[in-house]
Amino acid sequence: MTETNAIVVSGLPRSGTTWVASLLGHGHGTSLIAREPMNPRPGGFNLNGLLTHWTSLDLGAEKPVVDAWRHVFSGRQWRLYGKQGRQQLLAPLPGRRLIVKDPFATLSLGFLRREFGINSIAVYRPPEALLASHRRMGWKTDWKGLLAALDQEVSHPPESQIQAISLLWRSAYQHILDLPNEESPTIVAHQDLAVGGIPAARALYSELGLQLSKRGRQNLEQAFHAGSTAPPPPGQLHASDRDPRSTTDQWRSRVSEEEAAELRKLTSDIRDRLADRRLILGTT
Repeated sequence: MTETNAIVVSGLPRSGTTWVASLLGHGHGTSLIAREPMNPRPGGFNLNGLLTHWTSLDLGAEKPVVDAWRHVFSGRQWRLYGKQGRQQLLAPLPGRRLIVKDPFATLSLGFLRREFGINSIAVYRPPEALLASHRRMGWKTDWKGLLAALDQEVSHPPESQIQAISLLWRSAYQHILDLPNEESPTIVAHQDLAVGGIPAARALYSELGLQLSKRGRQNLEQAFHAGSTAPPPPGQLHASDRDPRSTTDQWRSRVSEEEAAELRKLTSDIRDRLADRRLILGTT
């Protein structure tokens, strides 16, 4: 195993991984890498051309894949640098703590822990929020790709978008919950962090062994006091100027109560397990 002190922030796409990684990027001695190493979509890095679809490295990884990730964790993979990063040019220096945001690594956190000794975070939002976000973005729900990556099949394919979101959400987070303890990520509820504010962020920093500089504290306070409470327009991927507290229930404008009730029924067992396992972000 090659030891690294990197932190990988994962969880299904549209779960708040970009925002959480950005918060951690205010830590003293951290470098936040902008792009997602395992993103297989057109224009994505796709692990330096090795991937073409959702992949679970927890089920096995060949040497080129291991080497590609080793290059990522070296901080020298400049193709991952971008405008949403922070202190990226310092990433290769000794003692830097790399922050890597990659929702497409959701099915590979066990591998990354075994192979590199990373710390990892699995961020989750309720499936209602995921459904609303897919609708705002106009995305199709790629449950087939995710299940293929897990080498799973379903006897009864979903007949609605609600069933498809439920299947996607259940499959991804059940995989995370079923990892052995020594490979398990720190599970973070996006709502706990968004509503908990600075005290919650400090608790997460403490869990990960991160420290805040004076400038970092100022930046963190700004992140939690962004002014806008309006939802971003359709098709806009990220909106960094939103008050994070307002994001926790904006899904209600795109998902009916009847749909939410159906989603809760279809996912109640996984919700309960996540709630039991999540990091408690207290006020101390």
